Amino acid sequence: TLLDAIRAGGPVERLQILTVADQYEFLEKPWRRRTPYMDLPLDRQIDQVAAMDPGRTALIFHGKRISFGELKMRSDRLAVHLIRSGARRGDVIGLLMARTPTMIVGMLAILKAGCAYLPVLASYPEKRISYMLENGGAKFLLHEPGIELPDLPCPGLAAAEAEGAPAVEDRTGEDLMYVLYTSGSTGQPKGVMLQHRALENLLVGIEEIMAPSAGPVLCS
Repeated sequence: TLLDAIRAGGPVERLQILTVADQYEFLEKPWRRRTPYMDLPLDRQIDQVAAMDPGRTALIFHGKRISFGELKMRSDRLAVHLIRSGARRGDVIGLLMARTPTMIVGMLAILKAGCAYLPVLASYPEKRISYMLENGGAKFLLHEPGIELPDLPCPGLAAAEAEGAPAVEDRTGEDLMYVLYTSGSTGQPKGVMLQHRALENLLVGIEEIMAPSAGPVLCS
């Protein structure tokens, strides 16, 4: 790793002696660990990878690769735009998007604004969507052009060119991450609230199982 860093060039004091994976495992995680999980919101963990290795592939969609650096830049811009539009820590924001990289950017941006996302599918009946957004207390509905619902503000994606990184202080793993609604087959759909630490706890639990895989994994 050191020889690769020397070959790449740069100041001596910045030469890396550990791979990005080892640096994260042995230097970053232990400082953040609160058994059994890292007390750090998931989006900030992703940003740490972007800071250490911005060129690393984060997403692959129809053959196109998006790096952690680009993912961070796009989600930072949208998060700043959400904050300027009135989003505040603890708010719930509806998320109505197709399964594309833009959806991942939207999810991360909502988290970076200190908010929780409420996923909604366009295929749902309009009454169900309205009920979920109202019952979940959604402040905004973040959606792509061409998908619109009445009576709820929507900060436009096209206008999200704000520079800089969002500054939402004192966020921890205890913060709300998302609100997921049940099918409603036994009555009205019910919203289940999950914190960042719930997902982090899951990741810690399956870390050993996933460790041998160096590529994409399909898991349930």
